[in-house]
Amino acid sequence: MEKNWLQRHIRLFPGRRPVFSFREFLPADAPPLRAELFGMLQLESHARQVAALHVLDPSRGSERLLRRLSRNEAVIRESYRVVVDATRQKRYVAPAAEWLLDNYYLVREQIRMARLHLPRSYSRQLPRLKTGPGQGLPRAYDLILQLVTHTDGRVDVENLSRFVAAYQSVKPLSLGELWAVPIMLRLTLIENLRRVAYRIAWRRRLRDQASAWAQRFQMAAHDDPKHFVMELADFVRSDPPEAGPFVSELVTSLEGHDPGLVLVINWLEQQFAARGQTLELVQQAENHEQATDQASIANTVTSLRWMDRIDWQEFIETLSVTDTVLRHDPADVYPRMDFATRDRYRHVVEHLAKKSRRSEEEVAGLAVRLAGENTGAAPAGGHVGYYLVGGGLSLLEREIGIRPRIAIGFDRWLRQRAAALYIAFTAALTACLAAPFMCLAFAAGGFRHWVLCALAACTALALSRPAIRVIQWLCGLVVPPRNMPRLDFSHGIPQEHMTAVVVPALLTPANLGDLLENIEVHFLANRSPHLLFGLLTDFPDAEKDILPGDGELLRAAVDGIRALNDRYADKSGPLFFLLHRPRLWNPSERVWMGYERKRGKLEQFNKLVRLGEAAPFSTIEADMRTLRAVRYVVTLDTDTQLPPGSIWRMVGTLAHPLNRPVLDAARRRVMSGYAILQPRLAVSLPAARRSIFASVPDGDVGVE
Repeated sequence: MEKNWLQRHIRLFPGRRPVFSFREFLPADAPPLRAELFGMLQLESHARQVAALHVLDPSRGSERLLRRLSRNEAVIRESYRVVVDATRQKRYVAPAAEWLLDNYYLVREQIRMARLHLPRSYSRQLPRLKTGPGQGLPRAYDLILQLVTHTDGRVDVENLSRFVAAYQSVKPLSLGELWAVPIMLRLTLIENLRRVAYRIAWRRRLRDQASAWAQRFQMAAHDDPKHFVMELADFVRSDPPEAGPFVSELVTSLEGHDPGLVLVINWLEQQFAARGQTLELVQQAENHEQATDQASIANTVTSLRWMDRIDWQEFIETLSVTDTVLRHDPADVYPRMDFATRDRYRHVVEHLAKKSRRSEEEVAGLAVRLAGENTGAAPAGGHVGYYLVGGGLSLLEREIGIRPRIAIGFDRWLRQRAAALYIAFTAALTACLAAPFMCLAFAAGGFRHWVLCALAACTALALSRPAIRVIQWLCGLVVPPRNMPRLDFSHGIPQEHMTAVVVPALLTPANLGDLLENIEVHFLANRSPHLLFGLLTDFPDAEKDILPGDGELLRAAVDGIRALNDRYADKSGPLFFLLHRPRLWNPSERVWMGYERKRGKLEQFNKLVRLGEAAPFSTIEADMRTLRAVRYVVTLDTDTQLPPGSIWRMVGTLAHPLNRPVLDAARRRVMSGYAILQPRLAVSLPAARRSIFASVPDGDVGVE
């Protein structure tokens, strides 16, 4: 009866044009998502039952969740305004309404995030249900709806993980559905909040109506008893609502006042007695409903707050069936990679599964099997990533029955001939740009052939720069950037990947303090075991091989390195080192200087590490056994900044099997992989101020 009365009479928000009505929602006055509360074992059993009942629709459906979110937002916003109006008029506000009032900012932020993280294209790609109450909705949404319903909105990482895991024991979810779980949980909690907010506003409206009738009765009983009888008759003819909020508020407002008001209470008692109810039971039921609504909104708000603190990456990996299969990588590389690389592998599996119409678990298993069968057949052939993002991808595609499209085949053909095509297109564009000028030169006449050739060469040289910039711009549009696979060394660089960070520099009294301070800052920003920091120094050019003060300056540098080691060295040994070279006579420059300056220092340092040739260095303040174990060298300029975590990222990238260089001894060149890694450089303010070539007004160069 309560529902029928509402649909016939109530407009929830009078005084302004309503933004919704009861018929606009499915349904607008639906109760909160509150069913029988389950314990953990019951939740797991229910998840398996839900999985057995779910039937997927192979066709793609329309987007419904964003429209539902917009409707929920409208109801919550208007309900909030009702509560705000009540507080401004100093009316009683229920505890559930106070929760909405205090946490409305959080709700708005969660709605914004839900809309941001759920693009229409992504929602349409999710598997949808073919039958049942959730027909047409994504399976992940219905799954989370069941969890919220049977926990009264109290969702945490344990019950969410175990509920999803129990469901996957019957029907595994795709990787896209697992990534959709946070979005679906946010949408479901907002849906539940909308239902509670609607009830809050509905109760507020009924209480306001009851207060208005109580005031009319009190005024009539005080002024004219005969008029009171007429008011009571109007009240009866108006078919008053029998909803708990209305009755409870009216009885509370009339009790203890004029004795004549007992007639209203008696009439209400007779109406409920005819149905086998009493006013006390109605009031108790209303108090119980208020308490349950308060619990629902409190649980929902708490769960929304909890969502921002959960590690969703760990959640996805823990529950991903694809991840479980790929961790059987024969090379045991997959578990040691960073999250971004593992996620890239999983998305490749997801993409191949969609194209081949096979399960993700099956595709991942085939990749692992190929890696086990072809160990040693190709560089990194024993690593599962070789068949997902490396040269073995075509082999895996043939294994699962995928025929590459023409566009994909053309793209691979271009990548195999990238260098030749780049040079050809650059030369062709340069020729096209130079052609008009050369035509004018030929038309003018009077030039000898060698003059025309020289003019053509100068013109091509001048126009090659803009041609290169245009070709590079086009390459950036046509070829999207790809992240290089990387091992996860965030917890420390392993001993077999010992790394040295070296700063080639000139040693002068003015910059000695800055050099020592810079390598200390680099160390503090990238502390890791098996990571060394050192200076490769020369004295400035001079007319003599030794100048007065050189010895004192070198001793000060050695003392500075020793002081850093005394401050930071651990049981593994010294962390800082200094390698200094003497001046040598340069006949062409006719000056005493360090051999080939910066490049020479780096070449001789590499020979020291690989061959143990220490002769070029006159002063060695280092542990030679530790230096001989260095595998990677990171070289920095004196003004280069080293952001935290950048070292392990570079080392982890070079250490990945797919990036390791494969050398052709006969041709003396790298055939695949990378021997040198040049990260992106950003110019900071002081460095830009010192250079006329900087494109920004200020900054130091920093490795990113």
